[in-house]
Amino acid sequence: TEYPPGAVLLFAFEALVSGGGSGVRVANAFTMIPFELAAVAAVFVLSPRRSAWFAALLAVWPLDAFYWEFKYDAAPTAALVVGLVLAYRNRWTSAGVVLGLGAALKWTPGLAALGVALWLLSRRRARDAVRHLAAAVGVFLVVNIPFLATSPGLVLHSYHVQASRGITGESFAYLVLRLVGRAEIPPNSAFYGPVIAPSWATTAAGALQLLAVLAVLALVLRSRTRDAAVAVAALVPVAFLLTTRTFSPQYLVTILAAWCVAGALLAATRRRQLLLALPMLGATLANVLVYPVVTPTYWWVCSWAMFLLGATATAALLAEAA
Repeated sequence: TEYPPGAVLLFAFEALVSGGGSGVRVANAFTMIPFELAAVAAVFVLSPRRSAWFAALLAVWPLDAFYWEFKYDAAPTAALVVGLVLAYRNRWTSAGVVLGLGAALKWTPGLAALGVALWLLSRRRARDAVRHLAAAVGVFLVVNIPFLATSPGLVLHSYHVQASRGITGESFAYLVLRLVGRAEIPPNSAFYGPVIAPSWATTAAGALQLLAVLAVLALVLRSRTRDAAVAVAALVPVAFLLTTRTFSPQYLVTILAAWCVAGALLAATRRRQLLLALPMLGATLANVLVYPVVTPTYWWVCSWAMFLLGATATAALLAEAA
């Protein structure tokens, strides 16, 4: 498998309750519902007077429904949002546990845990930072160690495969390289598969992603309030996902939820909430026009729109936190 052990356990549960075969798809759709409800509820309880609107947006916005139900990103997304809410309430150990569990499903909640820990260190709260990180790493290891003990090669293979993948057609890196004539999709290949690009392009794309993540982590360190710190920590996974060279449309599940967390913490008025939400909703609209509603000739135009609007939403939230 190309997925971490936490995801394997989730898939095994779905296969068990469905009997395998085509039933797994239906089982996944039902299994994701509690995770979606948990994410929505967590956004709501952040600060109901400010966050109810973003919780409603996350709950009923129809353009993400396909990804909520037929991918498994709702599970790590719920862990990300619940973990951030616990951090906002100063429950650092519990936040670490939930974010570590999410990281066992997908890397992104672990990035938020790192952001929270760095902020605590910047506030000279080393004991809380250690408790938070120890809980996150400990739970991650609890999930992974049994698999490492029995099949270490297979566990490491899942990470190696993801790390060794080249640039795909849905990524921002491809769009930039395509613009300057340095990348193309192989003939008779799907647009979301690997593209033909110079050998240096993969390294450059990885460097861009690293710089984006480090830049947001640096802003976490500069956050003066807990609201701003948790909001920016939520945006660390967003920076990682928007700049990854293997971008997939289902990432908007996690991205939109993280935006909603940040917006709920930063936007005090209805007008500011609406202004922040407009590029978010535009990005999800453009995203669904890339896949599954593929526009065969101009899908790349929709992809450009998604990344530009996504970058606008992220930058606006970071500006609010500054």
